[in-house]
Amino acid sequence: MAAFGSYALLAPVSPRLGWLLAIQVNFVFLLSAF
Repeated sequence: MAAFGSYALLAPVSPRLGWLLAIQVNFVFLLSAF
């Protein structure tokens, strides 16, 4: 959820940076879930 929010905020500024950040947040979320 948070990853999509971060991507939505950064997408207009830097799509690539926003996408990379979203991926990193997703990995952290998955790791914390387990």
